Amino acid sequence: MLHDEPPQPPALAAAPAALEATPAAKRPERMSGSAVLWVALAIFAQESVWNFYDAQVPAQLRHFVSSATVTA
Repeated sequence: MLHDEPPQPPALAAAPAALEATPAAKRPERMSGSAVLWVALAIFAQESVWNFYDAQVPAQLRHFVSSATVTA
C-alpha cells in the first residue's frame, strides 16, 4: 500500500526536565572573560616555546651529532 507521507514516530508525552529550556536569567555563567584570556595566553605561550624549541634544538645538535637523521 502506498502512502502519501512517510510514517511518523509516535509523539512523546512530555519532554524530560533536563531538556527543557531554562530562562536566560537563571543560567549560570559558563566562563568569565578573564579565564578565556588566560587560557588563550597560555596556549600562545606554549606554541611560542615549542616553535622556538623546534628552531633551536636541531641547530644546537648539529654541533654534537653529525647524523642529519638525529637533528631533523
